[in-house]
Amino acid sequence: MTVRREGNPKGALHGEVIVFTGTLGISHRKAEAIAAEIGCRADSAVTKKTTLLVEGRQDARKLAGHEKSKKRRRAEKLIEQGSPIKILNEAQFEKLVVNANHSYWRQLPLFPAER
Repeated sequence: MTVRREGNPKGALHGEVIVFTGTLGISHRKAEAIAAEIGCRADSAVTKKTTLLVEGRQDARKLAGHEKSKKRRRAEKLIEQGSPIKILNEAQFEKLVVNANHSYWRQLPLFPAER
């Protein structure tokens, strides 16, 4: 199933393309919604356009004998070829969201009616 969720153009991370792999503490759908809110476009597959890969816990039964997920292996291959992909764990993603939201809220005027 191909998933693509466009990011909020006013989000602090607008222009980033994020992919999730493995089991997270929340559903991938919820993680994609959060990422989109802070500006990331969420995709289901790692491509040359991917800038962030968030890796959750991996189920060894789904790795088909590999130590890493297919998405992680694809990201590493693209990184070797020069792609600027950052690989994050779930805690790093959560911190990224908190920091992005902080940046977003700081940009808003304190009294919107006075614009």
